[in-house]
Amino acid sequence: MRVLGEGPMNQVLERAIEVANTSELVKINQKSLNKYARSISSAETIHWMEDEKCPVNISRFSDEKKLRFVLVFNSISFSYWGNPKWTVERNGQTPNRGTWCLLSCLEQAIEQNTPLLESDYLKRVTDEDLKKIFEGDVEIPLLSQRTQILNELGGSIDDVDSILSIKDALEMVNSIIERYTSFNEAYKKRAQLLVSDLDYIFNLQLTRSDQLTACADYILPMVLRYYDILEYSQELAHKVDNLVELPESSQEEDEIRANTIFATNKISKICGIKQKDVNNILWLDGNNIPGEVEYHRTRTTSY
Repeated sequence: MRVLGEGPMNQVLERAIEVANTSELVKINQKSLNKYARSISSAETIHWMEDEKCPVNISRFSDEKKLRFVLVFNSISFSYWGNPKWTVERNGQTPNRGTWCLLSCLEQAIEQNTPLLESDYLKRVTDEDLKKIFEGDVEIPLLSQRTQILNELGGSIDDVDSILSIKDALEMVNSIIERYTSFNEAYKKRAQLLVSDLDYIFNLQLTRSDQLTACADYILPMVLRYYDILEYSQELAHKVDNLVELPESSQEEDEIRANTIFATNKISKICGIKQKDVNNILWLDGNNIPGEVEYHRTRTTSY
């Protein structure tokens, strides 16, 4: 079996299909999937950084600064939800997405001359430092884990340029995981998103970029469920709708993430749009989903 391009299937997709095909709690509604795929078949695909709501524009950065900024961002881009939710205000506005808030904080820190992209600073950055950088209405979740990840990142960020010499998307994913252990999780969400971002920002035209899968987070399954593409069992639906936290690596969480990837792969095949571009469409569509629609809660550094 092959996805859009040549070569062996991405192991992330293989695992997702295996889990999805034996799922008991999550199912894909093919009729609804076909309907959604037809609705976006001619859609203009944009990278998520091109969205008008994105609060930062890194085009003014040097290539070296772009690379480091995107690496730092993707290394700690996870787990923004909470009650109350972590939010920040900047220039009199409060971004509606955790991703936008994190980007705003990183950009502001750099503008204030915090050496956030430098090895020496990252290696010694502390929880107290990050509390100030990410100061909001409440403390950002998993603060200490973000500190530990940045400390690890500091040890090898000076060698990050060599990543761009890799011309194959899946090889680049593997290289990132080998260099930075925090990127290594079952569905390689942040590692694949980083490669997708680098491919876009530097116009790398990576081979096998069509095999990068959707990034299994909590926004995409919410969107897919809203369009009746993902169907949850009665018990799982009750938990999600009532904000019951699902344990990391539980059957419930695993089936949600696996079916998200498999559904996006199916949409990709129908539309002839790369999986990573369908990912962007779905993620940005999250801006349009009614506020009462809930997403699953799992506290994790994976997404």
